[in-house]
Amino acid sequence: MTSEIISADLCGIKPDKKLIDLGDTKVKIKITLDTKKPPAPATMKRLKERAVEPLVTKYRTTIEKSVDNLERKVKALTKAGDATAANTEANACTHAVQSACKALQAAVDKAVKAQVKADAKSDTNLAEAKVKVGISVAFHVVIAASDVARVGASAGGDVQAATSLFTQIMDIAEILNDQMAKAPKLLADLRAAYDEYLQSRILKDQAKTSAAARTERFVEQLSTRWKGKAATAEESRKRFRDEVTQMRQNLEKMSKQTVKYERALAGLKVHGVDIAKKQEKVAKLRAIEAKTYRDLGIYEQNLDNMSKMLAASFKQHGSKTQVDDRTFSERFGELDSWKDVGLYGGELLAIAGEIAHMGA
Repeated sequence: MTSEIISADLCGIKPDKKLIDLGDTKVKIKITLDTKKPPAPATMKRLKERAVEPLVTKYRTTIEKSVDNLERKVKALTKAGDATAANTEANACTHAVQSACKALQAAVDKAVKAQVKADAKSDTNLAEAKVKVGISVAFHVVIAASDVARVGASAGGDVQAATSLFTQIMDIAEILNDQMAKAPKLLADLRAAYDEYLQSRILKDQAKTSAAARTERFVEQLSTRWKGKAATAEESRKRFRDEVTQMRQNLEKMSKQTVKYERALAGLKVHGVDIAKKQEKVAKLRAIEAKTYRDLGIYEQNLDNMSKMLAASFKQHGSKTQVDDRTFSERFGELDSWKDVGLYGGELLAIAGEIAHMGA
């Protein structure tokens, strides 16, 4: 298998951080071709230049236009002291960015496969090529910064600003719930990749004592396969690790908005709304956020440990570190805790929904 990783910034313009927080605007696109023999370098270059880069440029232009418009609007609204409208505009921009990122993923996948099909007409090596396109987008949330979203705590407060803050909380809760729902598939892919690596390693070890091992070509084939499976396993681990990191980063943003919202409630004096009960719900939301943040950190560490373990296993011949199959199983036992971590997305969304029903 041959892979090409293309990294790009989906928003080259950088607005005033005092007004807008864009977070990480990077995208990583990985193209993998599984062919009978390694594809020519020119093939991978064409996929990058003809299939991927034009689409990245197209969607970058769309996103930059949205962000540029947002910055101009937020500047004007800041001067007018209208925090509510600023947050509303930020929410609209968030949805526009998310839509663009989803569209980019589908478009790149389609374009890469179409280019491979076109190239296969003149390159028989690509005729039965298996194509895999992986895209990691960290750009999820656009938030009007604290200078804009500041909520006054004077008598009467700012109900609309508090409502706008809560809308952002709901948006991020929905994103986290979606991310966590997809995580079991990433874990399954990771487990499958590690299983294939272990099998290739066992075959490689067995070959040393078999009659076939006398065939130099056979040993070379097993070694190549073993190295390829190890690389695939590490790629699967990194893909999952990156997704967990994005969850934690989104959770950080959500937690900051929850703190602002909690302060806003403390300053509100609204007749007909039971602020005390709502504050209880917000306190519960913050507790779940803290628990989720802690467990995501542990999960990231476990995934990092697996990387070290794989590296040790890969070079264990001649290495002082010996890693057996049981160690791999124990690590996967730690990762099985995702069954619990994955429920947090639903809990966060459920509590946020309860607050919404109370009149956020």
